[in-house]
Amino acid sequence: MSSTARAKLVLIGGYGGHSGVPTHIEHLVEALSAQYDIVVISDKNQGGYDFLDGQNIAHIEVPGLTSSLSPLKIVRAHRQLTTLLDGQNADIVWAHARLPVLLARLHWIFRKYRPRPGSLPKHIVTFHGLPFGPGHRKILAHVSRRLEQVLCANCPPSTLVFLTTGSSETYVKTIGADRTAHHNIQVLRNTSNMPDNLQLAAPFPSNVLKTIVMTGRDAFQKNLDAAAAIFSFLPDDYQLLLCGIGTETPALQERFRNLLAPRTFARVHFLGPKNDIFPYLKVADCYLLTSRYEGLSIGALEAFHAGIPVALSAIPGNRDLLADHPHSVSIDTDQPKDAALKIRELVTEYRQDSDLYQAEISKAWTGKYAFPAWKKDVIYLIQSLL
Repeated sequence: MSSTARAKLVLIGGYGGHSGVPTHIEHLVEALSAQYDIVVISDKNQGGYDFLDGQNIAHIEVPGLTSSLSPLKIVRAHRQLTTLLDGQNADIVWAHARLPVLLARLHWIFRKYRPRPGSLPKHIVTFHGLPFGPGHRKILAHVSRRLEQVLCANCPPSTLVFLTTGSSETYVKTIGADRTAHHNIQVLRNTSNMPDNLQLAAPFPSNVLKTIVMTGRDAFQKNLDAAAAIFSFLPDDYQLLLCGIGTETPALQERFRNLLAPRTFARVHFLGPKNDIFPYLKVADCYLLTSRYEGLSIGALEAFHAGIPVALSAIPGNRDLLADHPHSVSIDTDQPKDAALKIRELVTEYRQDSDLYQAEISKAWTGKYAFPAWKKDVIYLIQSLL
């Protein structure tokens, strides 16, 4: 690459709807597009990649990059992705999401033993959560651990990016220092990049009902049924807003209806996916996360950025946020009554002086998670590889 040419980066995501990986890629695009040529590869866009509209950035859709139990879909996606990567002439290929990471690394291993003419790109993999460990189904966690040991040992030298120091240490300990020694281990947190001092129309009135907000899809990982159990122990002056893929479905509503008394169920709002979550955070008194496992939740970070208290499940991926957020509580989702009591105490304190609490939360956010500092770390990582 000549001194005047712009380096080319290929960012690979999976599912095309609103979720953490597309948001993370959106942040990467904003941080890097002024200096580098970027190509984004993902499954079919379902709203998660709308941020690319109007930008001079190529977006290539590869059906089947969403995690699937269909071998045929996976094989087709792998063939198409392999052809694309061989034809991109990229300087850096950066893979995100579980299936794209697997397929990209299989391709890199294949090219290690059957190289093509020309230089190989630098490889980056971001683990948006470890595929093994607490909260995962035991059999899948065991298979994922064994597969990761094989991939890590055989993949050519790559930069392995983790969202927290704890997850990077757990990875090396679990996979083995001998298998990870030839890789470059880095920690790069998630961030949030909503405009400061937002003036948005609130979709729900403030100071009427105490408002708990959740963001996330209806899935095993997010453990939304635990939220219903916790909400059942909150008083009648609370409401729960559920935002995310699948939260508007009759199936989820039926599960909540079976878990809650009718008067309690009436105070749950099943809102579905939202292009803009910040108006809902604006009216909230607390953000609730009941996940069984996380990398570093962007939803919780957005709540942190919005200046509201957070109640997070006691899992490894939430430790940093709980330590850094000045008005947060750790909850045991298997003890819903105790969790509800902690949330009540947190919200009561917040409502006594919300302006002061927001200022303290904002100060903590700016000191460690703000986008400008994160952007500098991203640019430094890319420059160090180039």
